[in-house]
Amino acid sequence: MMMTTNLRSLEEKSRIAIVGAGVFGLSTAYHLAINGFTDVTVFDRSPYSNALYDQHRGCDAASADLNKILRASYGNRAEYQRLAYAAREEWKRWNNELRMIRKEDLPDGLEGVGDLYTECGFLRLSDSPIHPLSEKELAGLSNLEKQFPEYRLKNYIISDSSEEERARTDGWGHVLDSMNWSGTGVLDATAGYVRADKACVWLAKEAKQAGVQFIEGKLKGNVVNLKLVESLESLSDSKIVEGVMTADGVFHPADLVIIAAGGWTPYLVPDTRKLLETTAGSIISIQLPPLQERPDLWDKYSGKNWPVISQGHDAQVYSLPQIDGTIKIGYRGTKFTNYVSLPDNTRISVPVTAYTTPSQTHVPVQAIQEIKEFIRRHFPDLVTLGISYTRLCWYTDSIDNDFLIDYVPGYHKTLFVASGGSGHGFKFAPVLGQHVLDSLREQETDLTKIWRWRDVPQGRRNGLEEGETGPRVLLKQTLATEADWMSVMNV
Repeated sequence: MMMTTNLRSLEEKSRIAIVGAGVFGLSTAYHLAINGFTDVTVFDRSPYSNALYDQHRGCDAASADLNKILRASYGNRAEYQRLAYAAREEWKRWNNELRMIRKEDLPDGLEGVGDLYTECGFLRLSDSPIHPLSEKELAGLSNLEKQFPEYRLKNYIISDSSEEERARTDGWGHVLDSMNWSGTGVLDATAGYVRADKACVWLAKEAKQAGVQFIEGKLKGNVVNLKLVESLESLSDSKIVEGVMTADGVFHPADLVIIAAGGWTPYLVPDTRKLLETTAGSIISIQLPPLQERPDLWDKYSGKNWPVISQGHDAQVYSLPQIDGTIKIGYRGTKFTNYVSLPDNTRISVPVTAYTTPSQTHVPVQAIQEIKEFIRRHFPDLVTLGISYTRLCWYTDSIDNDFLIDYVPGYHKTLFVASGGSGHGFKFAPVLGQHVLDSLREQETDLTKIWRWRDVPQGRRNGLEEGETGPRVLLKQTLATEADWMSVMNV
């Protein structure tokens, strides 16, 4: 018997199931709820409500992280530049709202957090002292001049003496003086970092207050497949999703299923595999000595004194200020893949983390070597501390680094995907869901046009054309051991 409820247009009373409680799922759920949708349920296998998005308590999505960069440096991609600055305003509003809550009324996970967004500045350095500014950096500055001239004045080319002087006049001399760097780069005073795990806790709280339901856990919240209508005589060329099946065997009916499952999206929706691939950046942590032993280091590397730093093309290596004594440094010069066989013998890349089977927390030696050199250059007083923790952060790269937010063709508008963050989606958390809603309503905007379902481009496609024969496969790498962590001078 064919279900007809799934064939209705999207309505405020539609039953909507969102698979994934990372930033794409959270923001979508929140904006659906505040725009009048009354039956929204988010599913996730991670215990976010109890673990509070803590990467050390069973949470392994890319969103479950210590901190993320907020920047509007997008080269000639003016759409993302505008979106980033719109998000920045909302992050500031969230800061203000958080400050208004009495300490005793703060929800679990937000006690003592301070601000969700810290505008500490972002120092983007060229590959080496002799390299000029990249074409992408120059294009970004040019776009700022056209769209946000007031923000162009807050981006300083540090190899230009007049702009350096302007940076000092504007109060950024402490950043320039702290860096051991004599080459080119840009100090962006409109950028900084956001507390990723805490922001997710905040957004989940807001979504729940707006009426969103959450179902979590390895059994109850783990969506294992989509339930399709089996007989469609009048729609022989189309499928209809009528809900999701979770690992506990329960069927959850839905008029619309939104897959926002990050690195698990290509696994759940095979149709996306030509457009998306699951890849991993490499993350290390340096743990500072206790505050009472080295208050100088805690102060020096805090967000009030130390900027976000990146070096190389597309932030090949980057670092963020310390949070609770932990300094995070990442390598994304190569994003690694993890191919496995599915029951139908298809081979795709899927996440492998501390909480998967098998588990994995060690990163390739290649990443460690690049990060060690970065530490020697920019953090010489931390060299003797060594590395305290490593992990792989699994993203979902799209073919062109644009998000994939659209109805999946062939499912009669009962299946929608919101994914393809490509390592730069988190900063948009406060506003992303509103634009997902535009796509759900099939409104054509500058953003929905570039995020829609698209053809596979010819030539190089962000590495997706390599497949399992390429050099990025994790099994082809030598993984660093804890012995490699201790001496960062041993490069």
